[in-house]
Amino acid sequence: MFWRKLASDARAAKRRVQGPARNPFWSVQAYADAMATYVSAFAHLKRGRYYKGWCALEQVELALERVVRNAAPEPVLTLAAERAQIITLWQSLFPYRVFASPGFLNQDWACSICGKRSTPIDPCGHIPGQVYDGEFCSVRITKTKILEVSLVLHPVQKYSVLTPEDREHDFSLVAYVVDRLNDPFHAWTGEWTHRRHPHSAFVEHPLDGPCPCNSSLRYRECCWGESGVRVKHFAAQIAGYQAYEEGVVWSGVKPLPLPPPVLPGLPNCDPSPRLVVGPLPQTRCPTLPVRAAMNRQASGPVQVATSSTATRLGLGYL
Repeated sequence: MFWRKLASDARAAKRRVQGPARNPFWSVQAYADAMATYVSAFAHLKRGRYYKGWCALEQVELALERVVRNAAPEPVLTLAAERAQIITLWQSLFPYRVFASPGFLNQDWACSICGKRSTPIDPCGHIPGQVYDGEFCSVRITKTKILEVSLVLHPVQKYSVLTPEDREHDFSLVAYVVDRLNDPFHAWTGEWTHRRHPHSAFVEHPLDGPCPCNSSLRYRECCWGESGVRVKHFAAQIAGYQAYEEGVVWSGVKPLPLPPPVLPGLPNCDPSPRLVVGPLPQTRCPTLPVRAAMNRQASGPVQVATSSTATRLGLGYL
């Protein structure tokens, strides 16, 4: 595996030098280890193991924070910052909102660099989270006691997810994106906005009850007087993804023929769209308008729509 091999090579190179010259090799090693974990996270998501994928993404997030914090070489720093943005996007697609945050009273600990029990009165001089001569400084806790567990919305670590007993989490947004990616590094991005959904979609919500937009106001006082209910909306832009639409001009691209589906109780049908296909190009693949937009209502399934933006088609066919 490429990333594991790169991390191993960086460790070997780090052993051949001394002092602060080892720090750049630590940065490469840490970034490569993080990307290997990211590949594992993507594999979990592809297989529908969403919690394991979530935990792996959290490991990647913490690892990239360490790389950025320790002034990595410019190429590594740029890559780490870009990948950190993707990790944040992935996490925003998950339905996890409430976390358990434990509080500990450490009774025995030591600095991972010097082995000293550092305290605010008698510090050892090493700062946890910093890299010294190619070694990451942390606090090694050998004895501790749990004092409390708090419910928080923005935890330091995101592993302790709380799951409601009366319902299951909805991972439809995660599934939508991961199903349209060829590999962990398939280019994609997205943004969260808001859209108004018609009141007819929320007839089961009483006017004197909570507003479907999840504000703290009643429905009558909040969105009822507007054109619709204000709902969070995620628009994903995925390289190479094009939904079949009538009227789309496929300039220089020959779509693969799709076999007619066999539907239970219905005769076979031909779903081939009516497309305008231009002459095949002699050089590289053209640019096509593509954007996948997903609307998730406060209650109800994910709705898929399309609008226009420019992206590079990554393959010669879809």
